Amino acid sequence: MAPDYGSADQAGASGDFQIIQISKGLSFQDPDGYNVSTYLLKADGGRNYSGWINPEWKKLMDSQLTMNDQAERAKVLRKMARIFHDDATMIGMARPGVIGLYRATWQNWTPPIVHTDSYSLERVWLKK
Repeated sequence: MAPDYGSADQAGASGDFQIIQISKGLSFQDPDGYNVSTYLLKADGGRNYSGWINPEWKKLMDSQLTMNDQAERAKVLRKMARIFHDDATMIGMARPGVIGLYRATWQNWTPPIVHTDSYSLERVWLKK
């Protein structure tokens, strides 16, 4: 059974589940968006319902937030990924992004802001 998002979120936050699947459908321009959403606990603004938090991972997460040197930050992010992999508390899966096309002339319709990248057909070059 697939409950509505609100019910699934409540069940996740209360721990009332045996297994839970969370889908991320946003385009993350920076790893922090994904890391915060996926790995931080609900109380810290994330959607990690498992209760997993590794103090070393959290320390690295906090340290890389203000790093300007992208090469150094990449090293920290790799360490964070290794910790998460070694702890193996969640099963990660990737899915392709969804591309949604629409026409500006459609009425009473708004392009979705999540789970898809929306493009107006009027703004997309098509070979004629």
